[in-house]
Amino acid sequence: MLGIADDADPVLAGDSTVYTLRFGNRGGSAQLGTVLTVTLPAGTTPTAAPGGGVISGNTVTWTVGTLNFGDSGERQLTVTVDDLGAADPLVRLTRAVVASTTTSARASEVTSVAASVGLGLVVVATPDPVGRNAVLTYQLTVTNTGPADVADVEVRMQIPTGVAACRSFSDSGTAANGCVLGRDVVWSLGTLTTGANHTVTAAFVTVSSAPPLTNGTIIHATARSDDAGGDAARADTSTAVFQ
Repeated sequence: MLGIADDADPVLAGDSTVYTLRFGNRGGSAQLGTVLTVTLPAGTTPTAAPGGGVISGNTVTWTVGTLNFGDSGERQLTVTVDDLGAADPLVRLTRAVVASTTTSARASEVTSVAASVGLGLVVVATPDPVGRNAVLTYQLTVTNTGPADVADVEVRMQIPTGVAACRSFSDSGTAANGCVLGRDVVWSLGTLTTGANHTVTAAFVTVSSAPPLTNGTIIHATARSDDAGGDAARADTSTAVFQ
């Protein structure tokens, strides 16, 4: 399995963003000769690939080697977002693949490029890795990075695959459609003054059985925020399963 998440969306041309890649082997046997490859789009320049990443043009490769059943790993890649001028599509689609001699998994991430960034959103999952039938808590922090106060700030998080129950939501968060995978938990936060931030939490209980939640499974969660003025931000994070 493979998940990819950027640390900011949208971003400004000229800024850097960090991609975090989580991979795992949830199959029944060791995966030999495993290689992780990221292909970057036009308008991005890789600047750092710790953990043995080899940068060649718009491609970054890590040699992982043997990935035993239940193993998981993480790599990070820092890129600079370049200005493509008048023809800039204002999105950057980054693709990743982790492949062994017998199987592969793919993931992609779309990052928006904006002239200004009014809201920022960060999602952190704990614990990581997480076990089966365990509490998995997400902390979502929205920040007003713009020059003025913003009204009607809302944060939404999609209930991720891999959880069995909703445990609690802070700040009057609601799941209007019930605790259903793929549906949203919503927080209505009102006004956020310039420079201020607000953190909310969502706690879930993970699935208790393996399968489907075998070691090496990656739980991927996505969230977004917006306000009355049209500012918007997106964030995601991946969590490995190990018990």
